[in-house]
Amino acid sequence: MSLNVVVRAAVEDDGEEVLRLLRELASLSNGQFRMDIDRFRRDGFGENRKFQCLVVDSPTCPKELIGVLVYIWFYSTWVGEVLYIEDIYVADGFRRQGIGSALFLKAIKIAEAKHCPRLQWMGRNLNAPALQFYQKIQAQDIYEERGFKVFRLTTDSMRTAAEILEGSNH
Repeated sequence: MSLNVVVRAAVEDDGEEVLRLLRELASLSNGQFRMDIDRFRRDGFGENRKFQCLVVDSPTCPKELIGVLVYIWFYSTWVGEVLYIEDIYVADGFRRQGIGSALFLKAIKIAEAKHCPRLQWMGRNLNAPALQFYQKIQAQDIYEERGFKVFRLTTDSMRTAAEILEGSNH
């Protein structure tokens, strides 16, 4: 089955559906999804937006979403503004129908319109279809090619790191 995929910017009323899809994504990686609808709406659709969101509507169920891409802008001192894809997800049953490709293409067009020199994201080693897609579109694997690793401090580990640094001579 081939779909006529239309990607659009999410609106505040999409919030619950976007969160449903993001919870599905988190469950695939055993992630702890802590976002609530109030914060999501404030951060994504409020006065001081923290992220942008693209969505694809279900062809059969009004108000149901089948695809989502969440992105943010950050600044690289090497190249300038970068579009970073935080999440991309297509609902089970709708994969391999061009929805992920359409979401990626829309993100590329947004980046190009702002003369953005880089689009970046992380992919899971366990997601072979996604990795094949990234190879197909000739995305660079910066871990393989340049040896970059991604690090993170969470709320608890930030406090621990601060205590370590405060107790050291730096």
